[in-house]
Order: sequence, then structure tokens, then C-alpha cells
Amino acid sequence: MKQLLLFFLIVNQSFFAQQASSASIYRARFFIDKTLTNKVLVSTSGSQNNFSGSLFRMPLNYIDSIKQIVEQGVGKELYAVAECQYLKKENGKLKTTYNSGQYVGGLPKGCKKKAVFSFEKDLYVFLKIRINAFRGVQIGGANLNYSKVRPYVFIRLKAFDETRKKVYSKKIRIYDFEKLESVQYTLGSVSVRNSEIITPDQICAMLKKTFLKMSEKK
Repeated sequence: MKQLLLFFLIVNQSFFAQQASSASIYRARFFIDKTLTNKVLVSTSGSQNNFSGSLFRMPLNYIDSIKQIVEQGVGKELYAVAECQYLKKENGKLKTTYNSGQYVGGLPKGCKKKAVFSFEKDLYVFLKIRINAFRGVQIGGANLNYSKVRPYVFIRLKAFDETRKKVYSKKIRIYDFEKLESVQYTLGSVSVRNSEIITPDQICAMLKKTFLKMSEKK
């Protein structure tokens, strides 16, 4: 069974190497858990808020770098020249993701049907990226405890042809990243967590590493 699956993957990738020359990334969602980007978080009655007064925003000068990493990673996986392409709103503005506390902005936010109609490509790609946090064992008592948080990256890639038929799908989850220390103080119904955080440079490096692992995964 394993030999048959390996043969299928090799043939599948060989097909892309010979046939696909261009890919449109028409939609990409990039989520980052706020636990990893906010040094201080306060939790009151089960809801978390940013105690520092401002949620993390991906600096605009990093968004082009992220787009380049995404295009290179998708292109390598599909053996194609991949490009982030944007549909337009009725007012002429590009449809892009909003740069919020937990989502990276400036990425394509199109739909498959309109992308196929608007862009002449061999493949049309939907991409989902998540950098999540896995909290390890807590050491201490109810009012004060210490733990280590392990970041991990999840990527799901789906590719469709001009008939909107799914022709390729792959996902990967990587845990091989440095753990972050976290201390939580609790008084009554209020908990305050003070944690190490990841920087935009680290986010880019984690994304690049995961795409590399994806291309190596058979």
C-alpha cells in the first residue's frame, strides 16, 4: 500500500512538472495566534483581551517578504511560476485580507470562480496558513504558574484547474520551533499572562522553513 501511494505521489508531481507552468494564488489566509505576538494578555471571565492596549499588526514592510515566501513555496511545490493575484472591488480597490490582530493583511482575498474567469493560469491556488500555540504542562499553583509554549505552523494548499476541479491537495504541520516561556498570575477572576513572543523576522523564517519541509515531504 505504501509503495502504491509513493508511486502515485511521484507520478502526480511528475505531471505538474511537465504540465503546469503558471499558478494564480487567488486566496490566502494567514492566521497568527495572539498568544505568540502579545507580550501581555489579560483574561477576565473567560475572555482574553490585549492588556497593552494595542493588538499586534504585521508591519507593512514585512508583507512583501511574506508574499514572496508564499509565491516561492507554492511555486516549488507545484513546479510552477506562482503569483499572488488580486480581484477588484466595485470601487476599483483590490480585494485583500485585512491586517488585524491575528491575520496578516495584504494577501489575496478572491473567490475561485472569479479567479478562473479573470486570470489565465494553469492552476488556481487556495492557501491556508496558521501559526498556532501549544501550551505545555503548567508548573505551579492556581495563582501563579509557569509553562512553555510551543509554536507550530500549519499549511494547507489546494490547487484547481480551469474547470475548478481540485487537482492537488497537501497539508503539513511543523512543531520544530523554539519554545517560549510564559508566566501567568491569577487574582480572583482576572488572569494576566506574561510571555515571550515571536518577531516578524521569526514569523518569516518559520513560514519559509515550513514550505521547505512541505517540498521535502513525499
